[in-house]
Amino acid sequence: MSRKPHCLLVVFIIFVSFFPATFVCAQTKVVLTPLVDAQKKPKTDFYACDELNQAIPDGSSGDFSLTIPESAGIIKEIEVVLFIKHPFSDEIKAELYYPGKGSLTLFDGVGGQGDGIFVHLDDDADTDIGKVPYGTVEGRFNLQGSSTFASFFNGLDASKTWTLTVSDKAKLDAGTLISWGIYIVY
Repeated sequence: MSRKPHCLLVVFIIFVSFFPATFVCAQTKVVLTPLVDAQKKPKTDFYACDELNQAIPDGSSGDFSLTIPESAGIIKEIEVVLFIKHPFSDEIKAELYYPGKGSLTLFDGVGGQGDGIFVHLDDDADTDIGKVPYGTVEGRFNLQGSSTFASFFNGLDASKTWTLTVSDKAKLDAGTLISWGIYIVY
């Protein structure tokens, strides 16, 4: 398990090196100086949920909210990073809810027995998360099936309270949402 946070750091470093970004975490805003000319790249913000290590109700679902401040901007692109500890990842379903629009299923029943789900979900990824082999799910994937973030969220105002719903579809094996966040390109 010790390498999971390291994986997050690698994803974070790689993403920051290509996109100018402002990160908001637990009411603290840090502005990073991009390594590329900001005039040539769109603005990218990362918003992280400050409720870390939250239990996922066994055999039920939990809602985990993240508020993006007013005047954030109109969405051009969105990516989601989430880390879920669960012994059977194929029992997990995750959906992202946008007020007034509804919920987008990110994945449902992927992987299998292992450590959980540690992913960066991105429309530009090469692999469908629904096609991962049995076991721990980790890496960069697009959404399961034909769904895309772009078709669901692009053109909407990011300034809302977003809700990640994580469902544990079977009893006896408890899980934990370690962390989650949203990258938004304006």
